[in-house]
Amino acid sequence: MCSPWYLSSQEIPLIYCCMLNRIKVIPTPRVRTENSGRLRDILIFLLLWYAVRYATHIASYRASAFLLTSAQASLHLQIAFLIRSLAGLIFSVWYLKRFCSRKNAGFSERLSLGQPMDMTNPVFLAHMIIFLFVFTLPNITYYTLAARASQFIAPDVALSSYILTAMRVVILSPIVEELIWRGFAYPIFKQRFGLSMGIILTSFLFAIPHLPALWQYPSLWALAAFGYMFLIGVFLNIVLEREGNLKWCILLHSLLNLSLFLVDIIFKELLYAAP
Repeated sequence: MCSPWYLSSQEIPLIYCCMLNRIKVIPTPRVRTENSGRLRDILIFLLLWYAVRYATHIASYRASAFLLTSAQASLHLQIAFLIRSLAGLIFSVWYLKRFCSRKNAGFSERLSLGQPMDMTNPVFLAHMIIFLFVFTLPNITYYTLAARASQFIAPDVALSSYILTAMRVVILSPIVEELIWRGFAYPIFKQRFGLSMGIILTSFLFAIPHLPALWQYPSLWALAAFGYMFLIGVFLNIVLEREGNLKWCILLHSLLNLSLFLVDIIFKELLYAAP
């Protein structure tokens, strides 16, 4: 009579391998998607991107300084900013397309640009209104407090400077920054460190370039500005995670910049204008 504990010669190796896997003697291999990228790819791209923007800004500023009079200093400064942003966009699209081709991944799919946008989604529209209200309110509060403290002096800015600024902050900057942080960097951080840490790291790096000049503002103000930009980055990362479409992040970023730009104009040109 056979014992119920009897094992055949074929079953013993199978159970032995299962026990080894159970006690982690044989580690389970981690699957790595080759089309996502590595942390080194982010570092290389950012170094090249900042180098292109800095060199373009210096060259365009010096060139425009010879073409314009000294009374148009703000204008040729905005021209330099605009050319810098345009160069950054061209370089970003070229480099990221090259990166995707090396990884055998489609540009639209890798950067979450392939899905259509449903502009009638009531849930997203509600989130968009909340997003614009919450992140425009601090800017209104800042101008209100500055006016009450009589510490704000409205600069003399030409209309052409405002137009160039609007082109840069409402169109170029949102596209470039969302392609870099949400489209390119976030999937790599998410794969390497997980969802929560990916959102935190992406938002942290997104907030650093937006810091005000530390030698012009108190440290508390700089910390508040950093937290403000960090929360914007967190919100945009969550939108990307929920919607799976980078176009929504670009739209939200553009609308927020437009809202802040209009608030800036209203306070500077209407409320703070000299009588």
